[in-house]
Amino acid sequence: MANRSGKLFCFVLLFSLEAMVNGQGIKISGGSDKALLNTASSPIGKELVFITPALQLDTVEISGQTYFSLRGQGMGKEDLPGKPLLPVFHRLISLRNIKNFHYVIEADTVLHLPSGKIPLAPIPPPVITGADSRPPVFTPDLTTYLRDAWFPDSACVTIANQGTLNGEPIGLLTIRPVYYNPVQGTLHIIRKIRIQPEEGFTSEEWMTPPPIAGMLKHKLLYLGPSLKDTMTRMPISYVILADTMFRQVLQPFIQWKKQTGYHVIEVYKGEDGVGNTPETMREKLREIFLNSSPENPPPTYLLICADHEVIPAFYGKTSGHLTDLYYAEYDGNNDYLPEVYYGRMSARTPEQLKNQLDKTMEY
Repeated sequence: MANRSGKLFCFVLLFSLEAMVNGQGIKISGGSDKALLNTASSPIGKELVFITPALQLDTVEISGQTYFSLRGQGMGKEDLPGKPLLPVFHRLISLRNIKNFHYVIEADTVLHLPSGKIPLAPIPPPVITGADSRPPVFTPDLTTYLRDAWFPDSACVTIANQGTLNGEPIGLLTIRPVYYNPVQGTLHIIRKIRIQPEEGFTSEEWMTPPPIAGMLKHKLLYLGPSLKDTMTRMPISYVILADTMFRQVLQPFIQWKKQTGYHVIEVYKGEDGVGNTPETMREKLREIFLNSSPENPPPTYLLICADHEVIPAFYGKTSGHLTDLYYAEYDGNNDYLPEVYYGRMSARTPEQLKNQLDKTMEY
């Protein structure tokens, strides 16, 4: 989603620099100890209010070079290796009720770093785990560090579309309350931001399976009506993808699931319409999900029963590691967000799988 910054009102509120006598650096006081994002009501509807936390400025030694590090509780960073590492706030947000937005800066100030000769530390590159993993190399982006301008040059509030999860449109809300001029050695700190979305509520009910609705309520920020709880209106569908050699040993587990209220769908490798390759098996699972209806709800869970040698996993498109993610991603936009909860019971023989199933039912 493109950022829409309509109004911009600035009132300067000075932050105090408190020199710490115990060698712990400098504390730049803020409106709270931890980053806060609150929902509030306004004459035009719901809005968000962000409060920048107190920031800690320290000196660090990296590869023989002295840098300033700036951090705040509840803040993260952007994935821009080599660029100055500035505190950034991220939060996943539902885009279902947001068409547009604008923001208002209510308090900000400009500060000079204690030493203009010491730059802010650069963002390190991603750390590769494994046998060949090595410490990250911090390499400043000289184009940015030698430029007499504020970094970043992007808006302080943006919402980027991340894709869909079980039909729910998801965006990433990013708030950048700190800007840095490396040549001048100055920081522009925004203490308070008011974000006012333009809401466009849909008239139809939003039918989301209850377990996923519960997860979304805890993980996503909503600015519209609550997700509709459909627990009493539909069964929860549970898909099992397995090799045919596990058909018999799965039956007690399937009956147990049915007795607890699940609608169980069995999919077996090699059967008509399923095929033997990861691609054809995924397509069958996708077909089940997309051909759902209120009477035949889309699956909420996927359980794969077999070792990777029997039902192969996919290779990740960025890491190259094995993953079952693509067995659970069906909307076709490659957003890497699964539409169902998924897991695997790895087994090569019916006896190995039976042990896992028995322990699951006993638990």
